[in-house]
Amino acid sequence: MDQARTILEEAIKHEIKLLTYHDLLYPVVAKEYSAAPTLLHYRGKLEKFSIGVAIFGSRRCIVYGKGVAVEAAKFLVQHHIPVISGIAKGVDGYAHTGCFLL
Repeated sequence: MDQARTILEEAIKHEIKLLTYHDLLYPVVAKEYSAAPTLLHYRGKLEKFSIGVAIFGSRRCIVYGKGVAVEAAKFLVQHHIPVISGIAKGVDGYAHTGCFLL
């Protein structure tokens, strides 16, 4: 219970919202996969019919991949386009880092 509370407190501190599998805004397409996550994390505002761009790649990316992920994410955020990834180490993480570098 303490670990869950700590995670929730960190999410609140960083303005990260949680979306459950049963929430009306949970992506219908994601529910088609047997391994769909039961919980999604997001920042900002979700809209029922919005577009987004997934940025993902190698966990062991080279400097070029890091730079492309950061710059692409910054561009998308500046144009109000959601960036979607699994927040894994590597390209995914750098994409989300780019979202905060404005």
